[in-house]
Amino acid sequence: MAKVFSGWWQVVVALVIQGVSAASIFTGYSVVVAPFKLEFGPSNMVLMLGMTLTSLISGLLSPSIGAALDRFSIRKMMLVGVGLVMLGFCLMSVSTSMFQVLLVYGVFMSVGSLLLGPIATSALLARWFTRRRGLAMGIAACGSAVGGLLLPPLLQIMIDSFEWRIALRIFSVVIFILTVPLIVFLVVDRPTPEQHSQDAIAGSHGSVATEPQEIPGSVFKDRNFWYIALVIGSLFCGPMALMSNMMPFALGRGVDAVNAAFLISIYSGAGLAGKLICASVVDRINQRLGLGVILCLVIVGMMGFIQANSYSLLSVACLIVGMASGTASLFWSVILAQVYGPNKVGQMMGKMNLVIMPLTLLSPPLFGWVSDITGSYVNAFIGYIGLLVLALMLLTQMQLGQSQASRLQTASE
Repeated sequence: MAKVFSGWWQVVVALVIQGVSAASIFTGYSVVVAPFKLEFGPSNMVLMLGMTLTSLISGLLSPSIGAALDRFSIRKMMLVGVGLVMLGFCLMSVSTSMFQVLLVYGVFMSVGSLLLGPIATSALLARWFTRRRGLAMGIAACGSAVGGLLLPPLLQIMIDSFEWRIALRIFSVVIFILTVPLIVFLVVDRPTPEQHSQDAIAGSHGSVATEPQEIPGSVFKDRNFWYIALVIGSLFCGPMALMSNMMPFALGRGVDAVNAAFLISIYSGAGLAGKLICASVVDRINQRLGLGVILCLVIVGMMGFIQANSYSLLSVACLIVGMASGTASLFWSVILAQVYGPNKVGQMMGKMNLVIMPLTLLSPPLFGWVSDITGSYVNAFIGYIGLLVLALMLLTQMQLGQSQASRLQTASE
């Protein structure tokens, strides 16, 4: 029996930890805010500040943590990330005010999201794969959808079955069980030359693609850097705001708590399907065209939320937006590895987060604020559709086929 290429074990770990991280910190946030709303009575805008602080702190720290992931042991840093998320849930279980909850998200969850999220897993997989990099990253990216499909309902069941403080402590143990054994026994920071060559040998026919030339210079002078950041950021911020506000949005439409939580699962399940489809084709399609299709589908989905007057229509809208927006992280990882090289993925994601951060920072509380002052999320959806139209315009300016050297040379002239 042929020995399994060790890189695929890294994919397994990346899939699981992305799922746990995304579900516990982001998609699960809409579940945990429900008891916070009852316990502490904050406004919807204040409730969404947890996502704002997480995005703010992680965005500010992402360049240094991204560089550290390229330099130090990813395995050890992932274990630190698990510890931070576990500690965060335990601290929230003894919180006495919404301020303390927000502090936990700003300090613990923000760092945990970096050490267990796409930056860490993409940095790891970019080292292990060359020809099948898109497929490997696509499979790993499915973790966030799988986690969002399974963990939010599980967390809701725990909250319904136990007092919410006990439920958060139990959930922290679940996080440990799902992640620590895999990280300890399977993660290998870098492949040996022989292991790395196995990906090229087992990949598609033809010569191995050469890696982009790595040259010194500031990427902030590269126009493509800004175009990529703004287009990908637009695909990140709206779904994050939507999932953070899903429970209050659905409850406002007359949906009960269990079915509202199930909408998150529908969204995540659709995201899984989208990631699998994208993973199978992302190495072979025109990436600009692919991103254009994704942006258009998200616009259609957001229009569906505006018009939805039944649970069935809400479910369809979740399916469309989930399937489309779920591909954003995969496109991001593959494009950065292609343009800047696999050994710079962590650094480039970290730097690009500084640009994406304002979008993800403002969108959850902005959606909540619009709901507070208008009594509806409709205007928030309309505003986000406008942002997506702008992203479509910027997409036409992206030059993904141009070499990094020539782009930076052009930018400096």
